[in-house]
Amino acid sequence: MRTTPRALRVSIIATTAAAALSLGAASGAVAATGQHAPVSVESAVAHGKAKRVYVKTVKLAAKGHTAKVYKLGKAHYQAVVLFHGKQVGTLTAKGRAATANLNGLHIKLSSAGAVSSWADRAKPAPKPKPAPKPEPKPAPKPEPKPEPVERRELVRIATLVDGTPAKVYKLSAHHWQAEIGGNLQIGLLDADGFTDSAENNGVRVELTDTGGISSVRTDPAPEPDPAPVPDVAPAPEPDADPVPDVDPVPVPVPDVAPEPAPAPDADPAPAPAPDNDPAPAPDPTPVPAPASPGQVDLG
Repeated sequence: MRTTPRALRVSIIATTAAAALSLGAASGAVAATGQHAPVSVESAVAHGKAKRVYVKTVKLAAKGHTAKVYKLGKAHYQAVVLFHGKQVGTLTAKGRAATANLNGLHIKLSSAGAVSSWADRAKPAPKPKPAPKPEPKPAPKPEPKPEPVERRELVRIATLVDGTPAKVYKLSAHHWQAEIGGNLQIGLLDADGFTDSAENNGVRVELTDTGGISSVRTDPAPEPDPAPVPDVAPAPEPDADPVPDVDPVPVPVPDVAPEPAPAPDADPAPAPAPDNDPAPAPDPTPVPAPASPGQVDLG
């Protein structure tokens, strides 16, 4: 970034008011005579003992700066630096080039009277930070109105299809609740502007926002177990024999060793002699009857 003319001008005026730039042919330095004080022609001629002849005016790299070049002799030139017509410095070149730095404005004067210049790039001034904008205060939020407290009133106790009780409560015209199970609450239906429903153990219950409650089975009801039939023993059939059956007492059989079989008789038994006597004749006399039963006549 090139140095702006205004910034360079302010810098030069501020720093060259009391600066002294020494002049010399050997050193080629710049001599300042005071704050915007021009160098007199008489003093320059007397110092160098040479005739001063105007050659040209050259515009320098910084805006508003010019250099008037004078010839003092062979290979002897002088440049008077002006800022808007006011002298701020002088360069003298004799036999070799002279250079100067006027607050970032570099000037070179050769021994042939040629003038060149360039300016340093000035660092940009930091931009001022923008002032923080005051944050607007948020508008206070309106306080919410307290909601009316709903009164819970028990209306009735309904019985569902499976025999479960349900307590129905009214909170408002379109806000109803039902406690399923009575005192042993197993569920709560809350119908606030809409119908609420639930299902438990195969029974679906619905509660409307007007307080109507209904229930229906979603699973078939289980059939009850049949009543147990007692086992009855059949009556014994009557025995045709009135005598009770008595198991006979077994008679113990003594252990008797078997007798040895007799040896067979080798001699055959003699045959009996035949009876040749005739049988006696029967007695014709009758036998008298006994006098009384149980008595036997022994005569």
